[in-house]
Amino acid sequence: MINILKWEPSKVSMAQLFLGDPVEKIKDAIANSSDADLLAAYGAVNRLISGIVELPADEVEHYRTKKILMENALTIRLRAARVAA
Repeated sequence: MINILKWEPSKVSMAQLFLGDPVEKIKDAIANSSDADLLAAYGAVNRLISGIVELPADEVEHYRTKKILMENALTIRLRAARVAA
């Protein structure tokens, strides 16, 4: 059986995230993703929790946490790009 709680921080990607993964794993996946991949994942999660589909409360909480972490990372990246320009 595969233990989803163990991961290699430098290799985990957004596609390897599952419900119940710890926040640290989500942060590692965000750090390893490109700007375009992060923006695409953010859009997908945002649409998922926008209320189109009724989800169980634990799933909604997971996706909201994921969305907040991605939003923070995108904000930091955009500010860094603005300073560099």
